[in-house]
Amino acid sequence: MRRLPLEDRTDLFAEIGPTLAGSEREKLKLLAARMGLVAWAKSKTESRSWSRRLQGARLITLLGADAPASSGLRWDNNESVRARAA
Repeated sequence: MRRLPLEDRTDLFAEIGPTLAGSEREKLKLLAARMGLVAWAKSKTESRSWSRRLQGARLITLLGADAPASSGLRWDNNESVRARAA
C-alpha cells in the first residue's frame, strides 16, 4: 500500500473505513497512522486552502482518528469544512 500514490491510499481508506467497526476499525486506524496518513491529514487541516482542509478533515473523520486540530475547523470560513468537522 505504501507504493500507492497518497490520493489512492486516501481513497482506499475512505472506501474501507465505513464498512468496518470495532477492533477491525481500530486496526485500520492504526495502519493509517503507521503509514503516515493521520499525520498527513492533520497537517492538511492547517492549510490555507479550504479544499485541503476539507480533504484532511474528511480522512480524519473517516478513520475516526483523534484530531485536536479538527475541532478548530468547526469555525472555518468554508461551510463544507465546517460541516465535515461537525
